[in-house]
Amino acid sequence: MTPTNRPTPLATGGGLRYIFFVLAIVLALIHVFVTFRGLSSAAGMDQAQLAREIARGNGFQTKVIRPYAWAQALESGNKVSPAGMPDLWQAPLQPVLLAPAFKILERWSAYAPSRGSTVYLLDRVVASYGVIFFLLAILLTKSAASQLFDDKIAGITALCLVVSQPLWGLAVSGSPLTLLMLEFAAGFRLFVSAIRRGQSGQSSFLVLLLLGIVCAAMLITHWMSVWLILGFIIAALIVLPSRVAAASPMIVLTLLTASAWGYRNYVVCGDPLGATKTLFQAMIFAGQEDILLRDFSIAVQSVDVQSSLKELTANWASL
Repeated sequence: MTPTNRPTPLATGGGLRYIFFVLAIVLALIHVFVTFRGLSSAAGMDQAQLAREIARGNGFQTKVIRPYAWAQALESGNKVSPAGMPDLWQAPLQPVLLAPAFKILERWSAYAPSRGSTVYLLDRVVASYGVIFFLLAILLTKSAASQLFDDKIAGITALCLVVSQPLWGLAVSGSPLTLLMLEFAAGFRLFVSAIRRGQSGQSSFLVLLLLGIVCAAMLITHWMSVWLILGFIIAALIVLPSRVAAASPMIVLTLLTASAWGYRNYVVCGDPLGATKTLFQAMIFAGQEDILLRDFSIAVQSVDVQSSLKELTANWASL
């Protein structure tokens, strides 16, 4: 009798999946414990120090003093001090997620290169968070691709993400964009599920409610995520059967979240937008928000139409 040709374990889908997970874990360990040299994102560093203040029980306070935000608080009549300045610039979700780990590791939080490592321990913790966010985003993206196409395309997509060095660099940079990437992947996976349930005549209320929660989380992860949220809302109005009812959870939960944080900013500085107003001022006045934040004044500048048009043209050209 001749032996039958049977596929080896590594030739099966399960074997390839095992290799994929091993590769992802090995790359994650290398980027966090071997090649990592500290946080490289300015926003990530800022949010990490906010998380440290939360872990110390000081609330959402910052050690990074921005004259614009200080002027806002003083203009509203609040006698704030640089020693305990409420933050009016960063989105709050990532610092809140980092704070419990910082609290647990508080006794080891002192920077001591004499212990044998020049990398700050809590920086490595932030990088670990980013790697976990990135790996979860890959899994959710693979799941969505499997639903839309097939397992082969989903596997190729996931593999391309895993071997992307720029994405690994983003993951360990501390940037909140890594968390936003995870949230967008979760939102896209939920949106695909809502489409499939609608096509089969099943109720998608719970899925859309979860999508609304994801949209609210995106808003307090990165302020520019408002464009991604609008994309989900417009897509729901066009694609999903119930249209307005489908978009309602996203609209309502996003507005409630924005209102809650806006009220907090209003109490602190008299302006619901806080220091993030400089983002919109930079768009209108053709400036840089970093320059506006360093100005101890909240006076509105005059609109330079020519400069604004030049910046708009340059932004479109760089897309």
